[in-house]
Parts: sequence; C-alpha cells; structure tokens
Amino acid sequence: MSNLELTVQVRTGGFVGPPADPATVLRALTHALDMLPLRRVVMGWAPDSPVYRQAADLLHSRDVQLFLWLPVLSEVGLLQPCSPVIGSDGHPAAAYHLDDTENFEFYCPTDPANLRAALDIFEQHFDATCFDGVLLDKIRYPSFASGTFGCFCPRCRARYDAAGLQFDGHNWRSFYDVRSGIILDALAPICAAFHQKGLRVGLDVFAPLLSKSVGQDIAALSKMADFIKPMMYAITNSPAGLPFELNGIDKVMGLKGDPREYCSLGFCAEQITWLQAVCDCPIHPGIEVNRLPGIADTTPEYVAACLQAYQGADGVVLSWNLLDMPPENLQAVAYS
Repeated sequence: MSNLELTVQVRTGGFVGPPADPATVLRALTHALDMLPLRRVVMGWAPDSPVYRQAADLLHSRDVQLFLWLPVLSEVGLLQPCSPVIGSDGHPAAAYHLDDTENFEFYCPTDPANLRAALDIFEQHFDATCFDGVLLDKIRYPSFASGTFGCFCPRCRARYDAAGLQFDGHNWRSFYDVRSGIILDALAPICAAFHQKGLRVGLDVFAPLLSKSVGQDIAALSKMADFIKPMMYAITNSPAGLPFELNGIDKVMGLKGDPREYCSLGFCAEQITWLQAVCDCPIHPGIEVNRLPGIADTTPEYVAACLQAYQGADGVVLSWNLLDMPPENLQAVAYS
C-alpha cells in the first residue's frame, strides 16, 4: 500500500429522487474501512438522511473524517429559487441531465440569492455536528461542452464592461480572468462561512488544463481551501471527464493535436506537480475508481496506473461513488 492519503467519495443521492439505502452505504463504508487506510470520506448530497449521523459515528470511531459533498452553483435550484446562467443568445444555458438526481443546471455566480442557496440548504437539511468539513462542488460556470461559455446576464455583462472586454474573439485570456475573479468573489464568503462554523473546506475543481475555461483559478482558490481536489478523470465521458470536456472545447475553439494526447496519465501527473508548486494547500487529485459502462470503463490496471502516476501528490480522492466501485478496483488500491 502506498503512502498516499486516501479519501473516498460516496454518492447518497441528489437533492431530489430516492436516496441511497443507509444500510447499503454503511456496509460499503465498513468494507472500505477494513480494506483501506482511509483518512476521509466525502458523502452527499441527499438531504435529511439518517445516514450521515450513522456514518459519522462509524467513521469517527476509527479516526476518519466525514465531509459533506455539497454543490454550490448547480443542483441547488431544485430546493431553492435560483436564477440561471444566461447564454450569449439571451436564453438560459442548457442543462446536462446525467440522471434523475443530477441535472447540471448552472446558476449565475453574481446573483446573491444563488450564493446563499448552498448555505441555506446546509442549514436546513444537514446536521453540522456530523461533519468535519465540506467538499464544495460545481463551483464554476458551465463548460464549453454544454455549448455555453459564460453568463451574459446584466450583472455579468456589467463586470465584463468594467474590465473593458470586447467580444471579438481575440481576448479569451482577459475573459477567463474576469470570470475567474467572479468565481473567487462568489466563493470567498461561502468558504469563510463554513470555516467560521469550524469546518474544513475542500474544493472540487476541473483539471488544471481546463479550469480557466470554467472560471477556476486554482492557485487563487487554494488560498481559501484546506485541500483541492482536481478531477483528473482521464477516461470519463461525462461532465468533468477529460475526454468529454476536451471534445467540447475542440468543437468550439479547436485544439492543437489529438485531444487524447491531453488525457495521458503522464501529462495529468505533470499538471498535479505544477499545482503543488503554485497552490497554498494540499492537492489531492480525484481518480475515477467507480465503473459506469460507457461513462467510466475503469479497470484494476487503470486504477493502479493512476495511483502510480500520482505518487508525488499529497493524497488521492477515490471518485466518485464508492457504491459503484467494483471489488477488483478497490483491491487494486489496496495492493498499490
């Protein structure tokens, strides 16, 4: 077993739809704890579930931290009124409906009501005493794969105008910088609020290669986080997966070379090394260990190769749902 600090994610369900069965979750957690030296478990985000208290008791008895997995700029509109991201055509950005519990509908990060939603949901639907921290997810604009590259509501347009942006196709870097500033401004009070509650804060972000395209300046974000989880999903064909997102960028802007070149584990490891040099908190790359046919066709060999590639990282996050991780993949983690 390597010396990497291990975190595992568990999907308990969405804000709507049937939650995962608590007994099933606890059995999976117990099996993982017996097999792996876990430091942290991240669970979410089904609301009002007894599983969090039950998991907290189990995990804390073994000196393992429990974090709540909480979306911020997506999904929360299922429980709170939220204003959507507006595309350049003046219409709400299209959502990507992954399944009945996760819709990837994004909300504008300049609307104060949107920014209060995640905190309000936390207060209303989760017992803070269960948790040692939160992993904030979907802290971004929609990606190019969605067909939308920013929000063009009046508030966002005012920020672009104040920066002197002219949308003539020649100032993408300035556009990225303004959007990254908007995301930073949105997250700063949210992270501060959770820290004031005595909770640690992890941030779920895109791979460095892609992060600026969705408004994430990871180095700047690291100043308000206790750890960063870059989603280094090298074989995932759904949102945040490198193949999925690179194909979206290739269709909109074009990429130099074959998009598959950017998915190699060697190149991914170089990105993590760079992040460790520029960030102010530990970097724990997320690797897909669950197996979802057609979306994440993982194998034990792939999992072992990921762990080998990220030996220099501060830790890894076994992603993104323990309940879908086949035994042979978990064994690959234990034997690596």
